[in-house]
Amino acid sequence: MINCPYTGKSVDSDACAATKRDGAVICVTCGTNLLTGQKIVDAKEGDSGSSSGFPMARVALLMAILLVVAALIGTFFLYVNLNPVKDARRLYQEGNVLGAINTLQDHVSSSDDDGAAHLMLGKLRWLNQDYAGALSAFDSAARLNPKDRDAALLAVLASGRLQGDNARNRQLQTLNRAVENHPDDASARYLLGMALGASADYTAQREQLAPLLQEEPDNVPLETYLAVGQALGGDSEGARTRLEQLQRDVDGEIALAILNSINDDTEKTRLQLQNALNSGADVEKQVDARLGLLYMVEGNYSSALNHLNRTQTKPDPKSPTAFFRALCLQQLGQNVEALATFDQIVQVKAPFSTEASAQLAMLYSEQGNIQKAEESIRAALSSGAGSARLYTIQGRIHVSKGDSTQGQNSFQQAMNLEPAYAPAYLENGLAYIARGMTKEGVNQLKKYLDLKVAQDQESQVIEITMLVEQLEQSLSNSN
Repeated sequence: MINCPYTGKSVDSDACAATKRDGAVICVTCGTNLLTGQKIVDAKEGDSGSSSGFPMARVALLMAILLVVAALIGTFFLYVNLNPVKDARRLYQEGNVLGAINTLQDHVSSSDDDGAAHLMLGKLRWLNQDYAGALSAFDSAARLNPKDRDAALLAVLASGRLQGDNARNRQLQTLNRAVENHPDDASARYLLGMALGASADYTAQREQLAPLLQEEPDNVPLETYLAVGQALGGDSEGARTRLEQLQRDVDGEIALAILNSINDDTEKTRLQLQNALNSGADVEKQVDARLGLLYMVEGNYSSALNHLNRTQTKPDPKSPTAFFRALCLQQLGQNVEALATFDQIVQVKAPFSTEASAQLAMLYSEQGNIQKAEESIRAALSSGAGSARLYTIQGRIHVSKGDSTQGQNSFQQAMNLEPAYAPAYLENGLAYIARGMTKEGVNQLKKYLDLKVAQDQESQVIEITMLVEQLEQSLSNSN
């Protein structure tokens, strides 16, 4: 029997809630050594069957924290290793542009809301010269992030590279969206104004650019563009007055020169171009080219050639002015150099190569080299030009071979293509007369004269008028 301090009763040791420890009997309820009465440990409350000193709730919380941390670490490593934009950038740096494009394309096909991926895809498509694809990607990036100015302007640039009938409309749509999303962006508003002008919507252009001019009243280039738009909109006199009141830069001088040219004020046109030339700006070649063309219109081929020569450090058949320089040489009787220049233009397929072929045909025909003349006119017609002038030249070559019938077929093609093309009627009339069909020939020559007078073209009119009068007199005498 023992006296349990917890119960206060004498009980058999086996009946006490005690256990043996190191030869002693310890009450598991109160923690007292029943033999010595010494309290070994503090009594435990609650579930006496729990032997753990760490509650299960804490274990569960710790496990939850560890799972969250593991998930975050996993997500981080997944992002680092599978980020498509980063992966695409790596492929691009390795020179694999197509691989980078495909990576991003696959990604945005399944995750269309990733603006950064769309932006990167647009840049890569631009590098690959896929401007339509670049525009689509930049548009998506701008749609996902309307405040992204770079995406909006890159979309504008891409739209400017498009080809085809709908290209300008796409560019206007892109610019309108850029201005809507960035109303304070002067660059976007300026570009929209210029695009509207290029689309011949000059009223909308003024509406877009005029507020910019109010913000920058000393912006001379902008004032110049507004004046040009005003002229193109039909008010050339108002535009000229506006430009004359400006402290003009070189573009203003050239614009004023063009307006004076439209109004047939040759002297003022030349003065404005000379002012532009004397301005010291880096536009000498452009102004020399315009002065050369102006002198050509006046028939002053010697002065024209001097200015056109200054547009090239050495003769270059690929230059846009090469054809006009060769025309001057031809008019000045320097046919050997003119013929060589025309031939070089055709060989390198430079600007005006079709027109150069036509001039070659005329020169070879004048030299009596009919085979070369035929080759040249065929080359010109095979380009798909098929103008009234080309068919008239072809007809002349046939007539020079003695084939008036085939020649007149060509003249008829020219007249069918362009009923107001006077030279075709002249050549056709002369061909009729050569065949002894004077009445038909006179009718064609009269038609030629009517067209020349209506078009205010006096060259050869007097000569042809005298010829018609002589022929009509001979017809009267024969009757």
